[in-house]
Amino acid sequence: MKIRDFILFTAIGATAWNIILALLGYFFYSQQGVFEKYYKEMIVVIVAIGGLYALYLIYMAFTKKKRPKA
Repeated sequence: MKIRDFILFTAIGATAWNIILALLGYFFYSQQGVFEKYYKEMIVVIVAIGGLYALYLIYMAFTKKKRPKA
């Protein structure tokens, strides 16, 4: 990939992510009361999802079929 194309696509992607994150921050800032009310429950859910994903990765690592060497 040419450096010009790389810089162009990187700039487009970074701009898109920054816009998305700014909009999410604006939306969630207006919902501070909800976050304060359900803070503990949200943390439990986030940790549970992360734990389940880690278990899935461990499971996939141990059940991976060995490929024959060519």
